[in-house]
Amino acid sequence: MTFGFLYDFTLWDIEGIEVKEGRRSIKIIGRLIKDYSEKLRISIYEMWVDEKTGCILKLNGYDIDGRTSYYIDTKEIAFDNHPLVVPTFKLEQYNDYTNLKRL
Repeated sequence: MTFGFLYDFTLWDIEGIEVKEGRRSIKIIGRLIKDYSEKLRISIYEMWVDEKTGCILKLNGYDIDGRTSYYIDTKEIAFDNHPLVVPTFKLEQYNDYTNLKRL
């Protein structure tokens, strides 16, 4: 969804940084055109994106008449309570392995 909103750099601007649900968020204001606008019935939008993860925390979409036509409003979210564990490859862990050749 975010790619659909942000694919054309001329259609949106970063308005600032705000805190949403305790997270620093980038506020983006933009507009949609053509097929994506028609599909979602959004002409203009405001979007708050978590600075660290890129997750949309809030989105207000408005139709051509300025009425709310689409929204996302996160009430609670947690990332830091469960640190992401990224496994690392260590070749020495596999020193006792043998290489089998298939015939």
